[in-house]
Amino acid sequence: MTTVRLPLFPLNTVLFPGLVLPLNVFEERYRAMMRELLKTPEEEPRRFAVVAIRDGYEVAPSAPGMPDPTAEPERGPAAGFGPDPLAAFHQMGCIADAATVRERPGGTFEVLATGTTRVRLLSVDASGPYLTAELEELAEEPGDEAGALAEGVLRAFRQYQKRLAGPGSGRSRPARSCRTTRAWCRTWWRPPWCTTRRPSSGCSRRRTPRPGCGTSCGSCAARPPSSVICRRCPRSS
Repeated sequence: MTTVRLPLFPLNTVLFPGLVLPLNVFEERYRAMMRELLKTPEEEPRRFAVVAIRDGYEVAPSAPGMPDPTAEPERGPAAGFGPDPLAAFHQMGCIADAATVRERPGGTFEVLATGTTRVRLLSVDASGPYLTAELEELAEEPGDEAGALAEGVLRAFRQYQKRLAGPGSGRSRPARSCRTTRAWCRTWWRPPWCTTRRPSSGCSRRRTPRPGCGTSCGSCAARPPSSVICRRCPRSS
C-alpha cells in the first residue's frame, strides 16, 4: 500500500483520472495552498488531492463574496465542513496535477489541473493554513469487459464520423468534360469546382477569366454573346 500526504481541495464535483479541472481560487485557505504549490520546481508535479463533499459547503458561508447573515463566522481550513472534516468528504478521490497556476493582480489564482491517480482518503489534518490529507494510492485495474467496451466505442465513433460527413461524401465526383463546362457557362452558373485549380489534359478550368467573359467563375472565355468556348477546348459551342 502506497500512502502520500498532499494538500486537500474539497469540491462539489468528482474528478477522474485524465479529466481537466479548471479552478478559480479566491478563498484564503486555497490561495495559501496555491502559493505553496508555486514553490515546487516547474519540472516536478504540483500535486494536490480532490475529494467530493458529502456534507458541507464548497465555499465557506462566511467567505468573501458569500455573505450569509444567518451563518456564524467560520475561520480556518475546515470552515464549512463541520467539526469532523473526514466525515464531510467522500472516501474516494483523485490526485490532480496543476499544469498551470497563474496569480492574478488581486491575489486570486487561475488554475488548470488534470486528474492523474485515484486515491482513498485515510485522514484529514486541519492544523495548518489549509487542509492536508493522508491518502492511499489505488492502482488502475482494467476490468474483463474493457476490451469489448473499447471496440463498441470505436464502432460508435466511426458511425458518428460518417453521419458528420453526410450522405454521399465517400463517393468520388464524376469527371467533367469541356462540353459539360460549356453547358454551365451558357447559364452563367458557377460550377462547384471553380474554386479549385487543377491541371488537366482537357479543360484546365482556371479561375482567371479572359477579357470580356461575363462569368464570375472564370472557367470559360467568351466571344460575342452568342458564342462561348472553353479555355482549353478548341471547339466553340
